[in-house]
Amino acid sequence: MSSKSLLKKIISLADDKKAENIVALDVSKITSLSEYFVVCSASNLIQVKAIADNIKENISENPGKLKGMKMVHG
Repeated sequence: MSSKSLLKKIISLADDKKAENIVALDVSKITSLSEYFVVCSASNLIQVKAIADNIKENISENPGKLKGMKMVHG
């Protein structure tokens, strides 16, 4: 699967679990570790976990590190 196809699938999986403010950053010109970095938000920890689990369970490729269990209070 191409990186663009993988990106679209990850965004779709996040959206399926009602992720908010989904942003895909093209970081290919500033790091060799990844081509894209996807950031999204959710209203509570349960929803964050559901989003992350949905991506982990439905991506057969190794997308690198899946981070996102951090709650930010503003």
